[in-house]
Amino acid sequence: MAKKPVQVPGAAPVEELPTTTQTEDAGLPNAVDVDARFLKGPVLTRQGYVVPDEHWQKANRAAFDAHWAAKG
Repeated sequence: MAKKPVQVPGAAPVEELPTTTQTEDAGLPNAVDVDARFLKGPVLTRQGYVVPDEHWQKANRAAFDAHWAAKG
């Protein structure tokens, strides 16, 4: 949990940290909507990053390659 910055009386106001509601409106997908099996790199979601499932990709190389070949 991030600490709130210390404010000194008479000093300029300290910038507020973004709240959860502010970051939810950023247009990011939900983590459950991202399929980690077919990712080539990390994807930022509302809940945090989803990283590629490299174990599945190595075990199912033909399916992974076919998916990206179909995408063009």
